[in-house]
Amino acid sequence: MEKAVDTMKKALMATPQGRKPNPVTLRACLEYLKDKGDVEVAENFIRLLREHSLVSVCDSDRLMNYIRNEEPGSDSIAQMLWDHEVVDSETEMRLWI
Repeated sequence: MEKAVDTMKKALMATPQGRKPNPVTLRACLEYLKDKGDVEVAENFIRLLREHSLVSVCDSDRLMNYIRNEEPGSDSIAQMLWDHEVVDSETEMRLWI
């Protein structure tokens, strides 16, 4: 899973604006970092998501709180990641990894 996290980081840095990672893969990476207890790496990962406009500042803060165990509920990651977006065929084509 460590390789998946590293690959996701590299892909985020190399991918043009507007392209979003697969939410299932992204959630798995965040859950892995949380379970591993590597808060610093998880926070850097979330900052990268925010810098690439993949999550709002508010959702970024909520994800950080979740990683720090300050916000309960594993399903909250799914809700924070693009829960405002309607997935259609065009959006699905923009998802990667």
